[in-house]
Amino acid sequence: MKAIQITVDERLLTALDRVLKGGQRQRSAFIRQSIANELKRTRQRTLEEADRRGYLEMPVGPDEFDVDPGKLAWGGDWQPRKPRRRRA
Repeated sequence: MKAIQITVDERLLTALDRVLKGGQRQRSAFIRQSIANELKRTRQRTLEEADRRGYLEMPVGPDEFDVDPGKLAWGGDWQPRKPRRRRA
């Protein structure tokens, strides 16, 4: 791991310390996890925006998802699986 130095507003640091008061996590671990979570959210927003742009450029046609019902059938021999009983 690489150590970095950051500047944090005093009020923000006080709030962070209040949250971490129980001693379950250290500041560094909390900040690492927060950064990882934000990077995931940023990636998700990027993918969603790419999807949105794609659908704006190529909208779904009125019959694009129409499928012949015969092609959706599982066949006559298909039966749903019976639910398993849980053991005590």
